[in-house]
Amino acid sequence: MPEQGKLLIQTIQGITLVIFEDESILDPLQVQDIGEKLHQLIEQEDRQRLILDFHKVKILSSQMLGVLIGLLKRIRSDRGRIVICGMKSELHKVFKITNLDKLFSFYDTEGKALRSFESQAL
Repeated sequence: MPEQGKLLIQTIQGITLVIFEDESILDPLQVQDIGEKLHQLIEQEDRQRLILDFHKVKILSSQMLGVLIGLLKRIRSDRGRIVICGMKSELHKVFKITNLDKLFSFYDTEGKALRSFESQAL
């Protein structure tokens, strides 16, 4: 069985970059695994500034959208911040249709997402 929810996690200038390695995030076990890994970052490792890089992702489930909303609520309660980068236009449409584009900040590139934190002090 292939590994579920592959994520590449790096720290750049005190900001945690999470790159989703899967093209599709649909399987409920995969979504659960990703959710657990992301929540561990903010709860156990106290990472409060996250960039979620979706440049490899072509499709994701509504369950994954729920994970992202839960993560956003959790990190905002600690005055943290999440931004999204590299999202394909087809996938971004899902965020627009569900009005989630109003909750998250989106950037074309990792560099632009990193720069968005420069004016933000924690």
